[in-house]
Amino acid sequence: VHLGVQQLVEKELDECVALRHPVGANVVVMSAHDGSILAMSCRPNFDPNEISKARGHRAPIPEAALVNRPVARAMDPGSSFKLLTIAAALDAGVINENSTFYCAGTAMVGGRPLKCWGKWAGRGHGVLTPGGILAQSCNLCAAQVAKRLGAERFCAFLRNCGIGELPKAGLSGEVAGVLRDPAKMRERDLACLGFGQGVQVSDLQLTTALCAIMNGGIMYQPHIAAGYVNPVSGESYVMQPRALRRVCSPQTSA
Repeated sequence: VHLGVQQLVEKELDECVALRHPVGANVVVMSAHDGSILAMSCRPNFDPNEISKARGHRAPIPEAALVNRPVARAMDPGSSFKLLTIAAALDAGVINENSTFYCAGTAMVGGRPLKCWGKWAGRGHGVLTPGGILAQSCNLCAAQVAKRLGAERFCAFLRNCGIGELPKAGLSGEVAGVLRDPAKMRERDLACLGFGQGVQVSDLQLTTALCAIMNGGIMYQPHIAAGYVNPVSGESYVMQPRALRRVCSPQTSA
């Protein structure tokens, strides 16, 4: 962890909570070049010194505050997942940067209306390219991209990005999240997966995947320790970055 980055993260989180009053807020800062975790924090948090003030068997600290949320809590990622959707489709060759999609605001998917977000559910985004889908965060166009990609290819790409598996970053409480079996996905399930619903990931998983896409397509092992010291000999060791696999082509990353 980089102390300067950590200090900045703590400051921004405090300002976010004061302004927005969220139920929870998480931040993970990772180097895309080598998978090193530069900062990590969440709200609610706690002062470890408070545990010593516990009386009897009841600690004065809410259980929710003892969870390392970015690591141990999986949830629907929502729109941040759209970058994975676009990357998967580009990498499979089913779209290119000039492909166009149309958002009317509402569309029938799986026999029920599926709406875009906020005011766009009524007016629609109109015609968008993949870059426009990300810039406007369009749900319906992202759903169309996922449908064109197909459940099998989409889920294979996500699994390769580490979705559905433990990050193994050296932190306790890691969760694997939930990625559905593509064979059991219906049309609406696939559409919603395109904009990050119906899948559960931890912030650590999502950050690792996005870093891989940004880093020329190479996923690195996320790690929290820069090195360690042998307590007996006093010798110090530096952790070397470990490339795990390629998740997309350099062209897709670019």
